[in-house]
Amino acid sequence: MVVERDNLLDDKGLPKKPLRLSKLPFLMRKRAINFMSFGERIRLAVASDDMENYVKESRLDKYIHWTLKICDSSSSIIIYEGKVEVAVTDNFPAGDMEGDKIPKREIAKWCDDKKEPIENVKVILKKLQDLLTGSLKPQEICLDLNVAEQKILEILTAPVYKDANELHFRNFRLEKKTIDAIMEICEFKKIAIFINLIFPHDYYHEKALKCEKILFNDAKWMRVTQLLTLRDLSYVYLCHTSLDSEDFDFFVKFWTTVDYDMCKEIWINTRDEQRTPVLHNIGTLNVVGFDEVAAMFTRDVAEKFYLVMSKSKNPAKKLQIAVIQIVNYAFYMKVRPVEDFKNLVTILNLVQLKNDKEIALENLEIEAQLDSWEEDEIEENTRGLRIEKQELEQRLMNLNVQFDGKQARLVREPAPAVVE
Repeated sequence: MVVERDNLLDDKGLPKKPLRLSKLPFLMRKRAINFMSFGERIRLAVASDDMENYVKESRLDKYIHWTLKICDSSSSIIIYEGKVEVAVTDNFPAGDMEGDKIPKREIAKWCDDKKEPIENVKVILKKLQDLLTGSLKPQEICLDLNVAEQKILEILTAPVYKDANELHFRNFRLEKKTIDAIMEICEFKKIAIFINLIFPHDYYHEKALKCEKILFNDAKWMRVTQLLTLRDLSYVYLCHTSLDSEDFDFFVKFWTTVDYDMCKEIWINTRDEQRTPVLHNIGTLNVVGFDEVAAMFTRDVAEKFYLVMSKSKNPAKKLQIAVIQIVNYAFYMKVRPVEDFKNLVTILNLVQLKNDKEIALENLEIEAQLDSWEEDEIEENTRGLRIEKQELEQRLMNLNVQFDGKQARLVREPAPAVVE
């Protein structure tokens, strides 16, 4: 086995006579191998035991993200950093992976045809980890599964995969007991993605939304009560839900009151376009012309952006401002620290106070209809609340806030054009 690289050119820029790796000093040999791609190193290691040892001694303390695609009829190991896919079966699994594809025949010496593909994946993963990285840190492992139902839990509980922190499930249907077991496992994972799975219509599990980042491509079963279990998560993506604007109202109101962070970002896709008014009696500020807000989301012609301040000021709740986009069939909410919008904090607090007064007035009207208070007492309380509300409105208007009915709106005018 020989190696030629640019650093082995002579003074005239012409290639030197090819040198055998075995003849190179250790440091030069290590450097030469480190110039190779992951695919080249794997092929070099397969050539002979000596070459395998040379590749091992050249390992770097390098982070590698491993994706194990395990299907009933085909399996492979993907190294995204090097754009390499190594087949562990005669065929590559279906997918759009581009890059260096190493078929099974090139690594046949490492495989045992008497074993199931699942077992060979374990063997090849361990071999590649030993070859390519000397890092003592836990490696990122993604399990991408599309196997028979009875094999799923066997794979998820296998010791070799216990450190897998990302799970993708491609099955279309599973028994409820299997889904429940998966949810228990996902609680301790970083990412869980359910690409095709159709859940029972009435499905509920207290740990369904406990994974740090989770995606359900079919979430028709999701109810707003399930959303209220969110706590300290990063990202939640729910597609094809049955949720509506009333559910969004309820969720945002709940978020304003809790003393902890629920999630950093939530994206909800609905079946019906959001035509009805949303975010009613919450205390939102509709912002127009704020490019820094629009940049946080996918742009759309019908976009509307809202900010709302948390009522809870508990220090444990580090993300106190929700930024919301409502457009067509989708509801997006990203939560940010106060520092990101410190110039709007006063306005947001005043909008929240005004909203509280409006709710108190509505409650008084209900009390009046129930005859539970004396008429004079109701009139006095109503008068006081209206005065306080008007004072808050005036303070907000002094800060350039406009009102469309009860909705507060802040419009940032574009900067004047520079005339040369």
